[in-house]
Amino acid sequence: MINCIFSTQQLGLRSVAKAIGTPSSIIFLAFEYSFIIREKGVPGSKTPVTFEFTNNPGEEFDRLWFTGPDDSIIHTRGYDHFGDVWGDLDGTLFYDGDINLNVVTLDGAGGGTAIFTVAYGELSGTFEGRMTLKVRAGIVTGTYMGHGDGDFDGMHLRFKFTGALGGVPAIADGVIIN
Repeated sequence: MINCIFSTQQLGLRSVAKAIGTPSSIIFLAFEYSFIIREKGVPGSKTPVTFEFTNNPGEEFDRLWFTGPDDSIIHTRGYDHFGDVWGDLDGTLFYDGDINLNVVTLDGAGGGTAIFTVAYGELSGTFEGRMTLKVRAGIVTGTYMGHGDGDFDGMHLRFKFTGALGGVPAIADGVIIN
């Protein structure tokens, strides 16, 4: 008597058959078929996105103070920023964050909550999450990770970006994870 499991996987199709019997006479008890697919809209899929955004400071902040030699380091908390988003994602940005910046060297760091209200193809909604950034000689680099709402419910947006102080658009490269 033979008791074995046969399994094959080709072109994304997986089949499993359990069999019992003798080598000359095998009786199949069960078949299991499943498809392995990774594409846009399927759980676990990653859709690459590239876009640009502006992040212009508003006039509202919760706290502001100076430290360091000659008060050269500015600290803000709850500093609102607004911007536009274009490229693979199209829409607007709202950012409420903190920054510590040496106004002489233009070095610093910050982070906060960012909400992207965007469209991607026929999908529209928001991604709300956390943005972190570093500033070196006025060049801003950072990361973002947010969760989706609306048509993006259940999805995540992750990206890295590079820009510059002074209203220069940042260039973002990332993925929408379904």
